[in-house]
Amino acid sequence: MVFTCGALLAVLTKEAFNLTKFLFGYFIFFSAQLSVQYSNDYFDYDVDRLTSPTFFSGGSKVLQDNETLKIFSKWISIFFVITSIILSILFVLLFKVSIKIIIMAVFANFLGWFYTAPPLKLSYRGLGEIVIILTVAVILPIAGFITIQDTLNKEIIVILVPLLLYTAMLAIAVQIPDYRADRIAGKKNLVSVYGRKAGFLFLFIFSLAASLYFIILAALNLFNRFYYYNINFILLVLISLPTLITSIIGFIIKPSKRKNIASFIGILFITLVLILFIFNIHLIILILSG
Repeated sequence: MVFTCGALLAVLTKEAFNLTKFLFGYFIFFSAQLSVQYSNDYFDYDVDRLTSPTFFSGGSKVLQDNETLKIFSKWISIFFVITSIILSILFVLLFKVSIKIIIMAVFANFLGWFYTAPPLKLSYRGLGEIVIILTVAVILPIAGFITIQDTLNKEIIVILVPLLLYTAMLAIAVQIPDYRADRIAGKKNLVSVYGRKAGFLFLFIFSLAASLYFIILAALNLFNRFYYYNINFILLVLISLPTLITSIIGFIIKPSKRKNIASFIGILFITLVLILFIFNIHLIILILSG
């Protein structure tokens, strides 16, 4: 949905929607995402043995239950990396656009592979959150935008700020259930270093910052009309409230049992998806009414 958000913003700027380009661009980064799923299972094999899986964390346990598939997981990940980059090259040749999409595909695959792979093992060196934020909140929406329109403008930049904040929330939230396993394995992330209580505090701070950002944009647009297109920032304030309320409750209660933590993260995840879903629907309505 993040990729789609970027693409819809490009269409909102009066660029013609091209379904072939959209699907082609989407599969470039979908392949990169599949690669990450397999490589993380492979390189986090020992860590995932220390914890039980949830819908959001702890690995899939597929390799732990079927160890013979371990080497397959590594090579299928490499296959998807190669597929992603080849598709990006074909995209440039087919649609005669700049090489921006190739650069972004290479960068996305680089970050995805070395998130857990040696020698960089970025998620073990305190850089995991940065990798997730760069990939989800920067690369994917910009990739969606330049898939449709081969240039960037403020329409995508303005939206990146809340995406950065909400992606940071997601990155922290999935760390909370695996707190002990990550500490044993030596993973350096915000929660493993500063603890679960700090994790709940960060969730509250980022959620509050995102809601305040929408309030500021709504006020500026109401009195000064700084944003050319008719995005309803008041709507964004309203749909940000469930996430803010959930993060406040989490900060106050600070659930400690894994089952309760998983339930909390599940609710938080739903509120985050809801924001992006409603915003995409809002963009579609604006495009169709324009």
